[in-house]
Amino acid sequence: MTPSDLAFETPRVKARLLCEDDLDLYLALYTDPEVMRYVGPVMGREEAEAQFRKALALNLEDAGRIRYWAAYTVESAGVSPLGIMSAALSWPGRSQVEIGIMLLRHRQRGGLGRLLLTPLIDAIFDEAGFGVDVVTARHLSQNAAARELFSCLGFSSSVGEDSRTEMCMLTSQQWRRKISSLALAPLSS
Repeated sequence: MTPSDLAFETPRVKARLLCEDDLDLYLALYTDPEVMRYVGPVMGREEAEAQFRKALALNLEDAGRIRYWAAYTVESAGVSPLGIMSAALSWPGRSQVEIGIMLLRHRQRGGLGRLLLTPLIDAIFDEAGFGVDVVTARHLSQNAAARELFSCLGFSSSVGEDSRTEMCMLTSQQWRRKISSLALAPLSS
């Protein structure tokens, strides 16, 4: 599997590379003030559509420097939009990947971010051929939900130089220990 082929499905969520069919999902995220509160300025429809086209073009690049995925929940009635994820390779060594995730407002704080990021991180370290040793993420310091999400996944964090952001880091060794501990954890009733 190459980074450009990366897609996954679990019993509750699935993700595949962003495609033309995902324009409405993309617009719903980037034009929503509540979703963008911790991301950046709210985009108008025209600007968001232009950014969507850029994301599609980046997904097609052979070099695979950055990838965007559309994420959906798997439900008895079918699939429902959930959000988008991204992974950006650091250059020149390609030993580090920065990931990101945005969920629709009504899908936030329900544990779905963890369900999406777990197979993505697992694939980055073990399957996808990214050739990386470290996964990073960053978020605004005031985003408590993001802090909780990345901490739950085993990331260590530190305050960024500007004190407005937190930098999160997870090594492949930390991830293997985290996955092992989850596999050994007793099932709750």
